[in-house]
Amino acid sequence: MYSKNLTPEQKRRRVVLKRVNLDRTGIRANFLQAGTIAQGAAETGLVEAYMCRKIALHPQVKKHVAAYKGSFTADASVGGFTKGTQWLVWDFESDSTLADACDGMGVGVRGWCVVWMC
Repeated sequence: MYSKNLTPEQKRRRVVLKRVNLDRTGIRANFLQAGTIAQGAAETGLVEAYMCRKIALHPQVKKHVAAYKGSFTADASVGGFTKGTQWLVWDFESDSTLADACDGMGVGVRGWCVVWMC
């Protein structure tokens, strides 16, 4: 269904879903407490969810990014969801991408931008 065919209620309820890839590496028990570098897709997904939660709390950063709603693990294989997969959820705000934002910032190298966070 194209967005021009959506009702106002459907447009209001749109979200962006991102599936966290799983791999054989798994997640180490002390990974976040050890303050080490993520290894593999599962740990990288865990770090992304952690950083999204942190950004959502930062008053000067959160106004520049889509609102992070949280994450969930699918408890059944239904539709496009596979049991056991982790998903990150944001409010849908536009069809623009990070590359679009970086290009609009006048960054010298196309597609790259630096975000400073305190």
